[in-house]
Amino acid sequence: MNDWEKHKLEAITERICVGYVGSCQKDYTEKGNGVMMIRTTNLNLFKLDLSAVQYISKEFHDRNKKSQLKKNDILIARHGDNGKASMYELEAEANCLNVVIIRPDEAKANSKFLLYLINSPATRELILSQSTGSVQDVINTRAIAGLELPIPDLPTQTRIASILSALDDKIELNRRTNHTLEQMAQTLFKKYFVTDIDPDNLPKGWRKEPISSVAERIQYGFTQSASVKAIGPKFLRITDIQEGKINWDEVPYCEANNADFEKYKIMKHDIFIARTGASTGENIHVLNPPNAVFASYLIRVQFKNPMLATYVGKFLRQNVYFDYVASILGGSAQPNANAQELTGIEIIIPSDDALKKYFLTVDLINHKKENNEKENLMLSKLRDTLLPKLMSGEINVN
Repeated sequence: MNDWEKHKLEAITERICVGYVGSCQKDYTEKGNGVMMIRTTNLNLFKLDLSAVQYISKEFHDRNKKSQLKKNDILIARHGDNGKASMYELEAEANCLNVVIIRPDEAKANSKFLLYLINSPATRELILSQSTGSVQDVINTRAIAGLELPIPDLPTQTRIASILSALDDKIELNRRTNHTLEQMAQTLFKKYFVTDIDPDNLPKGWRKEPISSVAERIQYGFTQSASVKAIGPKFLRITDIQEGKINWDEVPYCEANNADFEKYKIMKHDIFIARTGASTGENIHVLNPPNAVFASYLIRVQFKNPMLATYVGKFLRQNVYFDYVASILGGSAQPNANAQELTGIEIIIPSDDALKKYFLTVDLINHKKENNEKENLMLSKLRDTLLPKLMSGEINVN
């Protein structure tokens, strides 16, 4: 252990408080008319996710000064998946709902160091141990303010923060690159198969058919319980598919005998579609799976031709497919659909030559994305390994 002095969190911060608590539905507005409202759903470990951020009226923002954010404020979800901290890194005005605000004293604490310290396993455990509430745990700000944590001098804080933030910056760059690559793939899809094609006058060799008619196999998944322990293969569930992506590191495991594993084993170019719940219709085209099986609330769609699987996989990420799913669900309070319904949409099937031309280009894009995702997993593991060692002084940055 190092010789770092312990300081109460309140001694190295300007402010620790709770943002706005309550309902503010009537004050939400369009992007151009208000300011960002940061909520629990926007908080991830280390980085905010502003892809689906909502906006609040300027009047609400002006009258609720306590919940106004400044650049480098650290935010913790007040309840639910609490203990995870993100940083607000923008100059733009913003407000917050149901989150704890920690504003570092820049003369005493490097803001990024403090973010990493709060996200370290030991500190998170301390924070969660101070949570209160009979129905669900709620972060206790008074208890957080009094936490005594080992804090090095400011130059050491800065060195530690630079090591960890370099890893996070590369992770973020890879994420942005993959977003751009996916936009390129979608643009190519629209050019080849939407913009330049008259659906009522298809080129020779093209045809219209339901997905179910051109698929080799459609299959329901495996009924089993998930486990965080590595007791068998990975167990892909609906909740593991987010906006057409899977973080395999976070996918749990399950028990499966040889027969079940062979029956439900996930293969390259499998397509999975969620068939129940709020995520009905959410889908993924899998390129390089680990040893894994899939759960019963997913359906698998397989094709003999990987070029056709790639084409259908991109089609299923188009708005036209999600609109189709919404139409078959019809606003049901308990959404669910069967395999025939989810694959019943009629699509244009291009000629083999057109499919090959598209596949040769988009397959390169998909593999570049896959390599970036693999690198991000490696970088995340490295950061998570270094984090507790740096925060405990086990690794001496001097």
